[in-house]
Amino acid sequence: MIRLSLLLLILSLVACNAPAAVPAPATAVAQPPPATRPAATALPTAIPAPPSTTPIPSATPTATPAASATPSQTPGPTMTPTPTATETPTPTPTSVFACRPREAVAAARSPYAVKPGPWPRPPATPGELFVGSGATNVIHLGFDVEGSPEPLRELLDILDRRGVRTTMFILGVWADTYPDWVRELARRGHEMANHAYSHQNLKDVPADQILAELERTEAVVQSLTGQTTRPWFRPPFGSRSDAVLETAYAAGWTTVVWTGSAEDWREDTSADIMCQTMREGSYPGAILYAHTNHPEMPETIDRYIGEMQARGYTFVPMSVIMSDDPGAWLTAP
Repeated sequence: MIRLSLLLLILSLVACNAPAAVPAPATAVAQPPPATRPAATALPTAIPAPPSTTPIPSATPTATPAASATPSQTPGPTMTPTPTATETPTPTPTSVFACRPREAVAAARSPYAVKPGPWPRPPATPGELFVGSGATNVIHLGFDVEGSPEPLRELLDILDRRGVRTTMFILGVWADTYPDWVRELARRGHEMANHAYSHQNLKDVPADQILAELERTEAVVQSLTGQTTRPWFRPPFGSRSDAVLETAYAAGWTTVVWTGSAEDWREDTSADIMCQTMREGSYPGAILYAHTNHPEMPETIDRYIGEMQARGYTFVPMSVIMSDDPGAWLTAP
């Protein structure tokens, strides 16, 4: 009994001197033993990649056409072209010499008509003529007859309808080529005049060749119509020199130039432009000319004559406008 008590005493003293046990953390209890925790490399491969590694579509994919190139898209306001000044030009004021349409002057007629020819032809004069006698409301509109005769029939019909008789300056080579048309001009009551033979610049040729040009045209016109071309002569291109004027005068011709013209030789012309140009050169006693071969000449002449007849003008041949008394050759229509 004594031994048992001593043993118990010794065991209790040993227990009192030993260190106290430290409780384990609460989290340690929730964790599985280290041997059972899967390693990081052992994560299942079926798990999707993190969202940060998924490609994000671009807001403007390069494969999609730009907005301006997509036909189905409605263009924005900036895509509408702004009109420029050249696309919408400011209208220019109408000239006071502008010609009205044909129908607006179709009924116009002169208060007078020229008496039928032949008209007395004056003798040749030196120098050159730019203007007639200046008789009130009398104008000469002559024609250089050359080139294609295609517009000629309509032109002659217009002159007939408007009661106009005038002077035709005949190119000699044209007369040889179209003799029937020369006869028709005379049959319609027009006066014959000389435009040389070959339409060359007479300033560049000697006097004997100038004379040959004039005489050759005179011969062919006389043979076809019985009319002389003297004394009226208009040089081709209007080109003249002292030699041209002197040679023509010595042979019986007066050189006729002009106060105004249709300027139908311009490439950018039209019936509107030609008619207005002629009106700008028109006044009592004016001498004007145009060519018979321009395709728009019939319309031009119809409108021009209508405009001037509506203003009381009468058209007369060269022999009338250069007479001492042009009015003596006028009569009621």
